Amino acid sequence: MASSKPTIAFFGATGGCTNTALTLALQANYHCSALVRTPTKLTAMLEANGITSTTISSNLTITQGDIKDVTTVQKALLPNNTLVDTIIFGVGGTPTFKPNPLRPGITDPTICEDGSRTVISALKQIFASPEAVQSGTKKPLMAVISTTGISKGKRDIPIAMIPLYHWMLGPAHADKSAMENIMISTTTTTTTTTSTSEGDKNNPLRGFIAIRPSLLTDGKMEASEKVRAGMEDVYGKVVDSDKSPVLGYFISRKNVGGWIFEQVVERRGEGWVGRMVSLSY
Repeated sequence: MASSKPTIAFFGATGGCTNTALTLALQANYHCSALVRTPTKLTAMLEANGITSTTISSNLTITQGDIKDVTTVQKALLPNNTLVDTIIFGVGGTPTFKPNPLRPGITDPTICEDGSRTVISALKQIFASPEAVQSGTKKPLMAVISTTGISKGKRDIPIAMIPLYHWMLGPAHADKSAMENIMISTTTTTTTTTSTSEGDKNNPLRGFIAIRPSLLTDGKMEASEKVRAGMEDVYGKVVDSDKSPVLGYFISRKNVGGWIFEQVVERRGEGWVGRMVSLSY
């Protein structure tokens, strides 16, 4: 996978946001790695998006397995035994109305928390190896797909959406919040808000970005100019008055994936690292 372009690992690659980002990366000739439970499902989705079997075989390494298995996650992080430059984490649970249809939940209420912790554990094991130390392996950037409605600061959802968020999305939001806390604790030191130091042995990341889209739809990809992006720091504080958190109702999964490709993959997170980024139309 020798290339001047960064290599990217995708977790949750069959989800709408992550799958769009992966599709765009493959179209742009990036070398990618993906961990999935069912490889045939992923390849079918990519082919439906116009990705040829030749591109899939040459530019994508697919690892079959579970996001909670550290050995399998390590394999996905090390295609051709080389650590990826960027990690896109879009894992999430499936909504369920059982056993109580009046109290919606998700099939695995800690999948984001457990999965992100597994990725961090896998990275720490990689950096603890003599091979990584001797080769001077560089730390990757990790972007996680989270949600609006869990900010510690300014409200980022319309008032009309608050009942829906608390009733229908409570368990999922608790899981996303726990995932964000893992990112924060992993990259936070006693002397800095978010550490991106290559020399911090306890931090296996060069930084993270938490992407908080408003309510997701399966709509078409709109022009990128229609996507509004704002940010806050890990404490909910506005750090740039020109990019304060945005408040909106909806955004399509395709547009979220498009933003991830443009800002995280292509621009390598410039201007967004260590921030909680809200996205909406």
